[in-house]
Amino acid sequence: MQYHDDVKRCTCVGLAIAALGLLLGCSSVQGGQVAEERFDALLAEAEASGAGEAQLAAMSDGVVTTTEYEDALDRYLQCTALHGIEHSDPVLNPVNNLIYTFTETSWVYDDEELAELTLGCRVQELVYLELGYRYSEPASMDEALLDGARECLQQSGWEFTGDERNFDDLVAVGGEGSQDGVTDCLVPVWLELYPEESLSVP
Repeated sequence: MQYHDDVKRCTCVGLAIAALGLLLGCSSVQGGQVAEERFDALLAEAEASGAGEAQLAAMSDGVVTTTEYEDALDRYLQCTALHGIEHSDPVLNPVNNLIYTFTETSWVYDDEELAELTLGCRVQELVYLELGYRYSEPASMDEALLDGARECLQQSGWEFTGDERNFDDLVAVGGEGSQDGVTDCLVPVWLELYPEESLSVP
């Protein structure tokens, strides 16, 4: 599978993560004991949910590397290909420059069947490891997107140190419950920078 770090057609395949209810609060590296406890809980959930051996093995040491993540993504795409589902090439999400996004481009199923098949492949090969990867590696928003979001938020009185690097850093400035405010500022900046792309946050 060919990977791209430029922005092309960037629609996030988040259905499986949303269905599993795992994404909230899991978007970036957390330090120390909190990260370790969350990763352990994630691994336990993966084991209980029937995740595949390759996914569990990659998570067994408590950290997920870029190579392990990309290998898992390849396995997911191979799994869906067995069902005749084709995808666009994965591209890095400019919001985090960490997680690859893509969209299905060809299939012969109705929406419910497609969701069931892709969910099955994600549980088997990818979804828990992808979330573990978010704990293991720092997210970094594209500079132009970050600057635009900060400028928008400053108009609402937010004050920044200049050390912010990702979505969670922006949310931390606003405090609890500020995710929607950050997203509201990201949307117009995204539309200006990537007018033909679909926004995926975080």
